[in-house]
Amino acid sequence: MGFFDFFKKKEPLPAEQWPPVSQKWIDDRKRIADAMITEARSSGYFKADKIPELSEKIKASVMDRNYYKDPFNNNDCLTAEEKKKYGFNTRLKISKELIGFLSDEGLRLENPKAILENTYNKQFNIINNEYREKSSQIINSNSSLFSGYRLVGTLDTRTCLVCGSLDGKIFDTEEAATAHKCLNEHCRCVVLPVIKGMEDFDEDDERASMDGPVSASTTYEKWLKKQPVKIKKEILGDYYEKYKNGTSLEELVKIIKTP
Repeated sequence: MGFFDFFKKKEPLPAEQWPPVSQKWIDDRKRIADAMITEARSSGYFKADKIPELSEKIKASVMDRNYYKDPFNNNDCLTAEEKKKYGFNTRLKISKELIGFLSDEGLRLENPKAILENTYNKQFNIINNEYREKSSQIINSNSSLFSGYRLVGTLDTRTCLVCGSLDGKIFDTEEAATAHKCLNEHCRCVVLPVIKGMEDFDEDDERASMDGPVSASTTYEKWLKKQPVKIKKEILGDYYEKYKNGTSLEELVKIIKTP
């Protein structure tokens, strides 16, 4: 199976067909799991006798090849009325199984899922920043090979409009490419060096999106234009009408940033 064929597979791949992971990847995932277990144990939000079982759930979910999944993400969830009874945020999907792990203090939280999610995000960003730092060192030592630095966002509903408006843009320096202020707490953009003479994509080059592989030349703005109205409204919120009437993402960002 070729490199691009792997990404074109629409159905989930059996575990034995996944490419091998490095020991570094395994060690980093263990760091994340250990931090989550430590936080769960010290927070007081979980029952002490449930910590061993919770620890195994965290390890299994963090080490999953699909990356992090909610340890309690199953189909048996609380109804809106049940969430109101506990005082939980009614917009959240909260598993009934989670309730059995929470202490009395944990049951008083508006969002009990945030305990583990926030720790995961914090540790993931620490590790991600370590990778970016090492990557920057390698890139800077070979800067004469590059004509610029391309910012690459993520083609899904979670990408903020600032990152979306800059997706695919090539900057003169790596510093310029990373200088934007993401509207989300955890920016997922990456900066890739552009090799001289290879500024344009080949016809068969692809990139990932929430809809499956698309042409590598598809920017976030091009991707958004092809989305159904429901997705556009989800992403743009109160700015949908302006976008519908012809306002570009770049212009919308200026409006958002204007007090």
